[in-house]
Amino acid sequence: MKNSISKPRILVVEDQEAMRNLLADYLEQNEFEVVTCGDASDALEKLGIVTEAGDSEKPFSFPADGKPGPTNPQKLGPSQLFDVVLTDVKMPGMNGLNLCKTIHEHDSHLPVIVMTAYGSMETSIEALRSGAFDFVTKPVELELLKVSLARATENSLLRRYVRELEEAAGDDSFHELIGQSEGMQQLKDQ
Repeated sequence: MKNSISKPRILVVEDQEAMRNLLADYLEQNEFEVVTCGDASDALEKLGIVTEAGDSEKPFSFPADGKPGPTNPQKLGPSQLFDVVLTDVKMPGMNGLNLCKTIHEHDSHLPVIVMTAYGSMETSIEALRSGAFDFVTKPVELELLKVSLARATENSLLRRYVRELEEAAGDDSFHELIGQSEGMQQLKDQ
């Protein structure tokens, strides 16, 4: 697991090389560690997400009870590799909205920021329904993007911390109880 003092790690998914390089340079100058991809399939590979053929084309839906299940499995791997994913919407192959859906299905803890030059209200609503943390329009205002990434990174770190606390709380902690009475011994033996 990453050290909390390390630079936030951002996965930038952008098919236009000039824009990908501009974003990477700017973010690296602003204390982010950046990994770049030119398409969604490369991003999924870097995230360690394997999808079945046609998986990216199935409709997105939330489970009725809101609990993890076959339509929304909870895997923690991607959010341990990266703090945030920044993706363009319009790309060859799988588009950014389907990438966002796929990431969200595999790890709902990993914030995804969607950016597009086609910033209609419909697109922004669809992005948020796909699980996006935020939505930015191109041309990207770099200072606003930096603020959005900082918020997403903070969210990611807090979620990771909560998961670590939940895991620690799930451990058998009764060995730390103090006392020798019969009731205390019964608690320790559970």
